[in-house]
This record gives sequence, C-alpha cells and structure tokens, in this order.
Amino acid sequence: MKKTIIIVSALMLLTPMLASAQDSDCHEAYNAYLDHKISCCLDKTSMLQNSRSDHLRQHVAVSLQKASYIISAKSSILADLNRKKGCLKDYQIEVYLNDRFSRLCKANLSAAK
Repeated sequence: MKKTIIIVSALMLLTPMLASAQDSDCHEAYNAYLDHKISCCLDKTSMLQNSRSDHLRQHVAVSLQKASYIISAKSSILADLNRKKGCLKDYQIEVYLNDRFSRLCKANLSAAK
C-alpha cells in the first residue's frame, strides 16, 4: 500500500514537468511549421511571379499576402496554437492558418465595400 502511494505521488509530481516539456516541444514544432510555411509561400512567389498566366499570377499574389500575414501575426498565431490542448498535427495547423487568413481576407473585403 505504501509503495502504491509513493508511486502515485511520484507520478503526480512528474506530470506537470512532462506537460511543460510537451508544451515546449509543441511551441518549437509550431514555430518550425510556420517558418516552413512562410518559406513555401515565398518560394512559390519567386518561382511563379513571371508567369504569363493570370491565374498563376493571382495565386502568387495570394501566396505573398499569406506569407506577409503569417510573418506579421506570427506571435499571435503561436499564442493561439499554444492555447490549444495537446500538440496539433501539421494538417490541423494548416486548417487553422487557412481559417484565420480567410477570415482576415473576408474582413478586408467587407471593409473595402
């Protein structure tokens, strides 16, 4: 019985330390993903900016806007992601970024009207 109490006590003491280590790992993963996303958007921009296709030039413009949005709002995005419970997978971060960027674009369009 005493061994069980000691083991449970030790687990209770270690759990917050493990959670903070996991939070730190999540933060680093989120930061790395955002850096990768910025890099991808900028690479796409540099690769397609001289295209003769109107559609591709529009795609480049959106990619450039998305990269500048992520750069300018990176600390806010990281804070929101860190508030989520547990680490998100890459596709979940992508959905979150697309949702935030889409809401920003819609707000800018409605303000321009």
